Amino acid sequence: MLIVLFALLLCWKISNVQSAPVETEVDFSSDRILDLSYTYDKNTVYWPHGKGYDTFNLTMIAYNEADPDKIFYRAGYYSTGEHGGTHIDTPAHLLRNGTDAENLEIQQLIGPAVVISIAEHIQAGHLDYALSPSDVSQWESQHGRIPDGAFVFLFADWGQRWPDRQRVFNVDDLSDYSHMRFPGFHPDAIQWLITQRDIRGVASDGPSVESSVDIASERMGTHILLAKHNRIGVENVANLHKVPATGATVILMPMKISNATGAPLRLFAVLPEQKE
Repeated sequence: MLIVLFALLLCWKISNVQSAPVETEVDFSSDRILDLSYTYDKNTVYWPHGKGYDTFNLTMIAYNEADPDKIFYRAGYYSTGEHGGTHIDTPAHLLRNGTDAENLEIQQLIGPAVVISIAEHIQAGHLDYALSPSDVSQWESQHGRIPDGAFVFLFADWGQRWPDRQRVFNVDDLSDYSHMRFPGFHPDAIQWLITQRDIRGVASDGPSVESSVDIASERMGTHILLAKHNRIGVENVANLHKVPATGATVILMPMKISNATGAPLRLFAVLPEQKE
């Protein structure tokens, strides 16, 4: 696994000599690899499309299970919607002829991570807070410039709600989109991050990169901007509280599914070396 990850990171570094002047040196002997993905099972939280698309189903078959003298064999068959658990939103999600999960370039799936916390806004009761350009500017004044080719993670401490669907969406009736409340990125912040910092994508530990306000109004400005600029969205990120504001590298490993607008995602962070 480490050899594969090293190869992916090497590919990313070589391909970004022109577009990303800030390179990340990764030493696997001292850095830590952190899984940022939730497990797929009966508790997985999906976007509530209904019609059976919001559940994970796994059926196992086994041969010679009870006979120790014969070769044991087992295989599973599963079905899942695209937009549940830790998953990726591709440009095809909101754009006709947008890039699907099959055609994402490897270089699009690796980059430095920055984590911007809005937890204090959530604690103050602003559950549908949308990250603004001024929030980004304030973050940069404390941590430095966001590097080109980065993934910007929104930390709302939403993981404490997982996997309670009613708490994740803040609504009793999951078909009632108009009363859901959860945070996301304001479209103005997305526009600025794309045009001024050339980010590769954004991610959230909540159920959407879009604030519930924009979803209820059916504007979907954040998703549309990401799609039009061929950027990636990642939703339901796990363990984000363990990732520092700067210094980590993330590796996205979505299922390569033809025509898919989204896909289950195994997401890793390579954390910086701990300072003694």
